[in-house]
Parts: sequence; C-alpha cells; structure tokens
Amino acid sequence: SKILAGILAVFGILMLTIALAFSVDVTVPVIATAAFAFIVLFIIVWEARANRTDMVIKERQYDRAVSLLNRVKIKYVNNTRTIDYMCMKFHVRNATELEFVYDQYQKAKREWARKRESVYLLNEKKDILIAELKNIGVRDAEIWCSQVRAIIEPKEMVEVRHELNSRRQQLRKQIDYNTGIIQDFINELERIRNMREAYAQDVEDILGKSETINKDK
Repeated sequence: SKILAGILAVFGILMLTIALAFSVDVTVPVIATAAFAFIVLFIIVWEARANRTDMVIKERQYDRAVSLLNRVKIKYVNNTRTIDYMCMKFHVRNATELEFVYDQYQKAKREWARKRESVYLLNEKKDILIAELKNIGVRDAEIWCSQVRAIIEPKEMVEVRHELNSRRQQLRKQIDYNTGIIQDFINELERIRNMREAYAQDVEDILGKSETINKDK
C-alpha cells in the first residue's frame, strides 16, 4: 500500500506538471488513475484481511496440534511406565513376552471357566442319576456315579462284579484272620485261667467284656 501511494503521488505530480506546463486537461487520466488505484487498494485490503484470517486459523490449528502432541507424549510416557511395571511384575523383558504371558493367562482362564462349567453340569447330571437310581430302589446309589458305564454296558457290569467279589474275598480273609487272632487270645486267656486260679476272676472279667463287645457289634 505504501508503494502504491508513492506511485500515485509521483503520478499526481507528473500530471500536475504536464497540466501546468502544457495547459492540458488531465481530468480523465486522473480519474481513471484514481479508480484504478482504488480497485487495486481494495484488492490489497481484501487479500490482507484474508491472509490475516488464514493466519489466525493456522495459529489455532497449530496450538491444537501442539496440545494434541503434548497429550500423545503424556500418554506415551504413561503407557511406557505401565509396560515397564508390568514387565517387572510378570518377569518378562519386553512387550512381546508380556503379550505371550497374557495370552497364556487368557487361555488358562478360558480353560478354567470351561472346566468349572463341566463340573457344574457333571454335578447336575450326577444328582439326576442318583435320584433315578433311588426311585428304582437301588441302595447306595452314590457308588454308581463313579461306575456309570457299568449301568449301560454288560461287560463293564461284569468287571464291577468281579471287582466286588475280589474285595469281598479280601474282606473275608481279613475277617477270618482277625477272628483267628481273637480266638487265639481267648484260648490263651483260658489257659492262663486254668493254670493260675489267682487270675481266674480277672480272666472272667476280660472274657465277659469281650463277649459284651461282640454282642454290641
């Protein structure tokens, strides 16, 4: 705008000099020049205003970008510290190992949830089975929960019977063995009673107590 004002001033002086020196009418050139100068000045002012508006917008955008950058830096620092703490807590060296450990934890968690659901369903079916067995008159129905296959498969039932017979024989042998020991003990007491009359009453008391215990059983 200063340059334009200088040019107009020089042009005005030139027109005035020509008008005075040559007595020429310079009204039209002056008006045309003034109109042209006004148009140019208007364009310059308009562009300056637009540039100023753009500068304000750019400054705001720059401030926003700086603010976002600072937020990103803060988040980066916080995330870095969090990762470092997690690595130290779970004894890993980097984020890759931490991710692997986390994946293993998720798998174990899902497996635990699946097993818990399976146990819940198993207990539910177990209660149903016990109720059905009791309804048909089966005694000790709880025992069959661990031998379900024997209920539906004859071969498994044969194995169960064989196992029960084996246990019965072992119990019979143990009972016979214990009975033999008791009988030997009684015979020894009777021998002592016959040999020494002084202990006869004590032996009778012991034998009486043993008979009472056997009757209670």
